[in-house]
Amino acid sequence: MREERLGGWDDLVKLADQQKRENWLYRGVTQHDHLLIPKIGRGGARGMDIAYDVNHERRLLEEFRRKARPMVTSQPETDLEWMALAQHHGLNTRLLDWTESLLVAAMFATESGLTILKDFKTGEQKDVPPAIYGIQNLPEAKNEDDPFGLKEVKVFRPAHISPRIAPQQAAFTVHPIPQEEFDSNNLVRWTLEIKGTLDVKLALDAVGISRAAMFPGIDGLAEALNWRYK
Repeated sequence: MREERLGGWDDLVKLADQQKRENWLYRGVTQHDHLLIPKIGRGGARGMDIAYDVNHERRLLEEFRRKARPMVTSQPETDLEWMALAQHHGLNTRLLDWTESLLVAAMFATESGLTILKDFKTGEQKDVPPAIYGIQNLPEAKNEDDPFGLKEVKVFRPAHISPRIAPQQAAFTVHPIPQEEFDSNNLVRWTLEIKGTLDVKLALDAVGISRAAMFPGIDGLAEALNWRYK
């Protein structure tokens, strides 16, 4: 993985201009030391002392599919589509969320402002800056692929089975070993300098990239207005 820094909005716009039409995927994270591990494989996903189990993951997805079916207007047709829908609504899966838009990733990276962590031994507090991961040239998963049968990390670009997928320009990576951290020679992490974080968030809000736009509906609108008022 290559490490780079972004000073603020001007650097972000320059990067977006440099990478247009280059088939990048981006993932915004509120802490630059966030590891690229799918939710289902992270420590604590099933309790502190219960390890990841693929059979549990299969049952979890099957139960989601059975109970969510009457709630879904556009029915997914494959296991990968069901997994993408489940991931999009917060279920623990072997997928990681990405976007084709650098600016959308920047919104997710900066939506909490700065993360402040406290060292419980010294009592000192430190600001942890956000970051944006970028990756390109990953192989593509086909819609009919078995998500439990893939042998390498692949990109899945689902049909618009949720109203949120289109505005977020969403894509997913599918991880055959979900408990392992994802890394690649093609992976870049741009850490946003602390002094530039608020400027980026304000600029994104000014050009209409906000929770209200990314999460169509009353919930997204309310969250966006809460932030503006704060």
